[in-house]
Amino acid sequence: MYDTRLDPEEQALLESVENGEWQPVAAMHEAIQRYQTYAAAQTEEEAVTIVLPQRDLSLLQAKAEAAGVSYQTLIVRLVQRFVAS
Repeated sequence: MYDTRLDPEEQALLESVENGEWQPVAAMHEAIQRYQTYAAAQTEEEAVTIVLPQRDLSLLQAKAEAAGVSYQTLIVRLVQRFVAS
């Protein structure tokens, strides 16, 4: 026997569909391809090489360790914040 209880989010979605609040997507295949392209673009990465003074790298590594992440992850986060601002 299957457990068919729904969590609140699932219940809200079911009610929304049953109330006719959802509409079919025209050109479904094209829409799927478009969103797949968006998703792929978000995950593409390119490696870069940077040269840092040893002191700066040591400080980055210490801060990364204190934050519980690798220094590479810390650098990525810093760059992402910079380009987003």
